[in-house]
Order: sequence, then structure tokens, then C-alpha cells
Amino acid sequence: MKTLGKVMMAMAVMPLVVAMPVAAQEMGMGMMGGGPRMVPMMGGGVMLTLSAEARRTVKQDHLQTTMAFEMDGKDAPAVQNTINRKMQDAQKIYAKYKDVKVNTGNYSVWQQYSAETVVENGKVTSNQQKNGWHGSQQLVLQGDVGSNLLKLMGELQNLGFVAQGMNYSLSTEEAEKLTDELTQEALAKITARAKKIGAALDMGNVDYVSINTTSGGGMQRPVPMMAMAKFGGAADMATPVGQAGESEVTVSVDATVRLKK
Repeated sequence: MKTLGKVMMAMAVMPLVVAMPVAAQEMGMGMMGGGPRMVPMMGGGVMLTLSAEARRTVKQDHLQTTMAFEMDGKDAPAVQNTINRKMQDAQKIYAKYKDVKVNTGNYSVWQQYSAETVVENGKVTSNQQKNGWHGSQQLVLQGDVGSNLLKLMGELQNLGFVAQGMNYSLSTEEAEKLTDELTQEALAKITARAKKIGAALDMGNVDYVSINTTSGGGMQRPVPMMAMAKFGGAADMATPVGQAGESEVTVSVDATVRLKK
């Protein structure tokens, strides 16, 4: 009688274990691999794990450039004094540009050395000789693509500043806005898939249990440094030219939903 009882219990449980793979096969979705994962729940219903992705390509709307004033001199105080005066002159210029955010970057002054090679009695020696001082200070300019940043950049070049890099990207505000919109799109895809699977299983109620999102994109597009080198060192500098590119923003969503009748 104990053996018969065990057999009857196994037969009672079998429909629940077999039913899920059969339903998944009828919908063309395997229980393994990258497709949905379905787990039967105590008391009825199914726990379902789904993933979806949404992406969009948009025009970059933010520009950042780094400029620096550099010079050589015989002593450190003279080098620093010249740099300080140049930064004061630059401040008077960029203060007029209300649509451009400016902050100071790295400021450094260091001793320069030159190597002197001496050959004596067939023996070659190399001696380092002090060769003055070198100093530089940076300005970091940021603004919208439609701002006067490039015009300001040209004025600073006339003052002796040299462009060191220029990058286009998505602004933080635009990236956050797109991330929210794409998250909604991905969730809508998951909801639609969950309802379709629920219809095949005769389970019309869909409840979200957990949601995990990841996003990426909006990376900066740097203008090559070789191209930037020609911007500096000429009188009556023409306004630099820049062209924004595009960024692709992607949002991936992993969600666990509960299907019930």
C-alpha cells in the first residue's frame, strides 16, 4: 500500500511538471538558452523572466574643448607671471560669453633639462643640463552646439592659447531624457510579450515582480589632435569649425513578471 501511495503521488505531480515545457514548445520558446524562463508557482501561476532592448540614434548637442597657454623662460617666477597675466586677459574675454561655461584646468611649471653628450678617450658620457623652465595652464570650455563657444575659442587663440582637444557628446539632460523614453519602450515590449505568453497559457493577469535596467551610449566624439594643431599660433585667427556627430543611446531591461489567471 505504501508503494501504491507513492506512485499515485507521482502521477498527481506529473501534469504540473510536464505542462510547462509543452506550453513553451507550442509557443516556439525553449526553456533553456536566451528565451523566456518560466517557473511554476505554488498555488498556481507562472514566474516569467523576459528581456528587451530599445535604442535610438540622436544628434549630439554638447561641445567641450580644452585650450592651454604654454611658454618657456629662464626662471620660474617669470614664467608664472606671464601665464598669470595671460589668464587674466583671457578672463576678460570669456566673461563676455554668457552661453559658454569656462573653468580653469591644469596649471603646472617645471624645470627643463637637455642632454649633453661628451666623448673623452673613447668613452661616451651623457650629462643633463638645466635648460630653463616650461609652464602651462588650461581652460576648459563647455557649451551647447549652438553656443558661441567656437567664436570664443578663436579669440583665445588670438591671445596665444592653443587648442588641445575638442569633443562632441550628448548633454546630461538629453541623455537622461532619452534613457527614460527608451526604458518605457523596452518595458512596453516586455509587457506585450508577457501578455502574448499569458494568452497561450490562459493566464491573463500580468504583474511585475522586479525590473533591472542598464543603459549606454552618448560617448564623446573627439576631434583628432593633428587637426587641432593648425588652430594655434597665427595672427587674426579665423573662427574654428566643428561639426557635431551622432550618438546611439541603448537601454536594456531585464524583468521578472508573474502570470496568473
